Amino acid sequence: MSYDKQTVYGGGTSLKAAKEWTSNWRHWMLGKGVPPQDVLKGFFIPISDILNLAQEAELLNGARLYMALTDKNDPASVKVVLVRVGQHGEDIIEPIQNGNNKTGEDEDYTIYDVTSPCPPLCDPEGSALFPLPPPPAK
Repeated sequence: MSYDKQTVYGGGTSLKAAKEWTSNWRHWMLGKGVPPQDVLKGFFIPISDILNLAQEAELLNGARLYMALTDKNDPASVKVVLVRVGQHGEDIIEPIQNGNNKTGEDEDYTIYDVTSPCPPLCDPEGSALFPLPPPPAK
């Protein structure tokens, strides 16, 4: 796969396509037996992580999201880990020089992990991509 910014990472996508894709995800998860209220809808990414990823943007091609669990036995502990991606598609993971006296893999790296899953951190009004379910019939 080529990592040409112009062809691989175009602009936005249509609302119609995004609704179809998120619906596909929702139906796939429901088909796996996940209760509707537990279907993972997305992740909130703080602007600070986006800005950190954008450092040296002219040398980058984008970012990569890796799925992660903070507790291997708790699917509710899901998060994504973000890394910068270089011009040839390689992950760029470097130690951060912040004077914390950590060494080796305990050091802080350019890996951003402050994402929060939705649910529970969802748009309280619902989203065009994941509308709120209708209220129960009375």
